[in-house]
Amino acid sequence: SGNAASCEVTVLPTVLTLSDATKSMTVGQMYTLTGTTTPLGKTITFTSDNSTVASVNPTTGEITANVTGTATITATIPGGGSATCTVTVSGTMATVTTAPVANTLTYNGSAQALVSAGTASNGTMQYSLGTSSAPAGWSASIPTATNAGDYYVWYRAKGDAGFEDSTPVKVDVTIAQKAASISFAMASYNKTTADAAFTQAVTNTGDGSVMYSIENSGSNATINTSTGEVSLGSTAGTATVTAIVTPDANHTYASTTATYTIVITLNQTPGANPSLGDWTDDGTVVVTGDKLGL
Repeated sequence: SGNAASCEVTVLPTVLTLSDATKSMTVGQMYTLTGTTTPLGKTITFTSDNSTVASVNPTTGEITANVTGTATITATIPGGGSATCTVTVSGTMATVTTAPVANTLTYNGSAQALVSAGTASNGTMQYSLGTSSAPAGWSASIPTATNAGDYYVWYRAKGDAGFEDSTPVKVDVTIAQKAASISFAMASYNKTTADAAFTQAVTNTGDGSVMYSIENSGSNATINTSTGEVSLGSTAGTATVTAIVTPDANHTYASTTATYTIVITLNQTPGANPSLGDWTDDGTVVVTGDKLGL
């Protein structure tokens, strides 16, 4: 009849989509990457650009994580369509099963272990004597220290093959100062102006440096500020000797001073024939012997 009809058909390219654009996995884990085509029914083939890290079954899309690293899985369809998934593989983390703890420490002049020993699973324990914010080099040996002060010990489990290191953890440790004291054995002495210079040794149980001072009441005694030797002088009176310690970093003192007193009298020993000069201010004189030469 000469009548006609037409239909215009537009053929679109096949669209390929994947279930994941990125995927994080751990060593030994398996995961199936799913591909979908529009229209449906197209054959999808999977490949890996780094099978050492992550291998893939070419027909099912099943991924196996082998070692730590990164691999790109590419899915393709006939006609050249493709889509990719980036796979990041991490190792299973080693575990600290017994965490080290700070030891209770007081300065004793020797090196002391700062923490107790820890234990690890799928790895070995490592320690670092670092700063408050970061470790500073790892060792299998527990850190030690001698001097009083604050220390920062870090620990981790160093992963065996196929396992990642555990996250470092910090332990704050303090070596306390040792209690020390300064003292004199004798609290007081009686001396005369004729007696020789003398030194009472001070007992200092710490390592702080000691200096000496003297305070006179009537006497004119003097002291060597470094050695503590007292020269008694020529007048009667009382002298108070003070030892002053400057504490060192490893000791603490309840008191940093120690004192003793010296009562100093004039040398007035009469001879066999006492003269007026031998008499004391109160009018008496003491003479010993079988005969008094008066």
